[in-house]
Amino acid sequence: MADDNVWLITGCSSGFGLHLARLVLSHGHRVIASSGSPSRTPDVVQEIEGKGGHWINLDATSPDIKHTVTKATEIYGRLDFVVNNVGFSIIDGFEDFA
Repeated sequence: MADDNVWLITGCSSGFGLHLARLVLSHGHRVIASSGSPSRTPDVVQEIEGKGGHWINLDATSPDIKHTVTKATEIYGRLDFVVNNVGFSIIDGFEDFA
């Protein structure tokens, strides 16, 4: 794998997405991290950007997502890997939604 691979990783405000972004950066790759509300996690955004990554606001449910991904692609001119790690929580039991 080339050291300059470009990764777009969604859901980077915590959990798997954040850990993956840290790991990818530690291996010398380029990272475009994203979350739906970066203003809620300024310390995380600052950490990733401080390590050379970029952070974008990406709402995976938005009808404008194609435009957002195009803007992400323009940062480095390409995307080599896209990791869709968007998640949500269900507070009630599954049966309550059926």
